[in-house]
Amino acid sequence: MRPARALWGFLIFVFVCGALISPWAFQAISALGFHNVPFRRVVDRCLIALAFVGLWPFVKALGIRSPQEIGLRNYPNLGRDLTIGLLIGSALLLFAAAVSLGAGASQWQSRSGWGKQFGGAFTSAVIVALLEEILFRGAIYTALSRVRGWTTALWVSSGLYAILHFFARPENPDVIRWNSGFVVLGRMLKGFAEFQQVVPGLLSLTLLGVILVLAFRRSGALFMSMGIHAALVFWVKLFGFAARTSPNANTWFWGTEKLIDGWFCFILLVVTTIVIAKQKPRTA
Repeated sequence: MRPARALWGFLIFVFVCGALISPWAFQAISALGFHNVPFRRVVDRCLIALAFVGLWPFVKALGIRSPQEIGLRNYPNLGRDLTIGLLIGSALLLFAAAVSLGAGASQWQSRSGWGKQFGGAFTSAVIVALLEEILFRGAIYTALSRVRGWTTALWVSSGLYAILHFFARPENPDVIRWNSGFVVLGRMLKGFAEFQQVVPGLLSLTLLGVILVLAFRRSGALFMSMGIHAALVFWVKLFGFAARTSPNANTWFWGTEKLIDGWFCFILLVVTTIVIAKQKPRTA
């Protein structure tokens, strides 16, 4: 099957089915006594669950028959590459966080519940890094590079990665109906209409996708990119919990507590991209 057709089928399955089952999932969760769970979070979890369900059929539809073909292989430098990835992602976010705090763009908050937050951030980092690296770098990039070349595959996979991560966090519908999942998905698109969010936010996410592809090519496997990705998710969640954006901060330059949505982090990503790009790939 052609990569484009397989990709569209996968996206339609995830988003359409996710929108359809989310009201039922919300009702089931409420029946179990969990009445404070936001509906948008239920939609998000349904999308993730369906992405897991459809991932391997999608990979097989791309003509990939083994985990080794998408970078899931055992090799002597696996631990080293994973560690390097964790260090790159941690250094990038911790430096951005330190500068944001030092410049007064963000402020510490006195919070309790650090143990729960730490565990949640760690779990999210592992799940997101595994799923998204297998999907965007292992499957989509690998399949596209076979038919379009690695440069085209790099920009297409990175652009798709950025677009799917640029959705806004919408308000919950007042009443949950059968079509409420589609309503929430529609509201998630409103971020694309705000210029100061698209630029540099969408550009930064695209560059991040490029960095992850370059790390994949550099090591010949997914573990370095997984390390980078996991570290970024982990520290972004912890920083978002521990700090808040200062009232008078220039968020277009410094970004919000997400860090990656400002020009300063974009500059850091440009430097990181140049450094990794200069490294010679182990595999073509």
